[in-house]
Amino acid sequence: METTVAWIVVALAASVLFPALALAQPKTPDDWYKEGENKYNLGDFPGAVEAFKKGFELEPNESKKAAYLFNVAQAYRMEKDCSNAQFFYKRYLALKENDTKKPLKEEKRKDDVAYIVSGAASSAKTPLAGPRFIFQSEKLDVANLKLYRFEVKNGRREVFFAHNGKNSAKPRRMNPTAVGGGLYRIEVEESLENGEYGITPEGSNQVFCFQVY
Repeated sequence: METTVAWIVVALAASVLFPALALAQPKTPDDWYKEGENKYNLGDFPGAVEAFKKGFELEPNESKKAAYLFNVAQAYRMEKDCSNAQFFYKRYLALKENDTKKPLKEEKRKDDVAYIVSGAASSAKTPLAGPRFIFQSEKLDVANLKLYRFEVKNGRREVFFAHNGKNSAKPRRMNPTAVGGGLYRIEVEESLENGEYGITPEGSNQVFCFQVY
C-alpha cells in the first residue's frame, strides 16, 4: 500500500512539473523587444537597455535589428549616459541608413503638389512625443532640416502643399545641437501626436522617416 501511494505522489508531481517546464521556454526576440518597451515606459532604463540588447542578439531578421539599437540609444540618453547613447546612435545610423532614408516622389495635383513616400509605416519607431535624433553633419545640412507629419493614404505616406497655403503641411519645430564627433542632436520642440513623420533637408528629395506610437 505504501509503495502504491509513493508512485501516485511521484506521478502527480511529474504531471505538475512537465507543464511548468513547457511554460519555461526561452524568450523570443519579440518577447525581449516588448519587455524593453515596457521597462522603458515604466522608467526602468537600465532594464530596457538589457532587454533590447538581448533581443538584438537573438533577432534573426537583419531588417529589424536597427530598431533595437535605436531603442538602446534612447534608453541610454534618458539615463544621461551620453557616451553610450552616442555610440549606439552611430551604430543605428550605420545599420539603418538605407532603410529609413527614403526618396520623396513629387506628385502634381493641378496647382498643388504632394510628396510621396512608399509604404504605410516606417520601421523606425519611438514612443516619445518629443523625440531626439542624431544626424551626421557631413551628410546633411542640419540648418535646413524640416520636420513634417505624413498623412497615410492608399498604403503610402504623403505631405501636401497647396498653392494658396490652405491645408498645407506645416513644419514642426526642431532644434539642432552639435554633440561632437561630426554629429548633431536634433530635438523636437513640440509634442508630436502618434503617427508617421519625416525629416528632410529643404529642397532635397530625401527624407528620414520615423513613427511615433
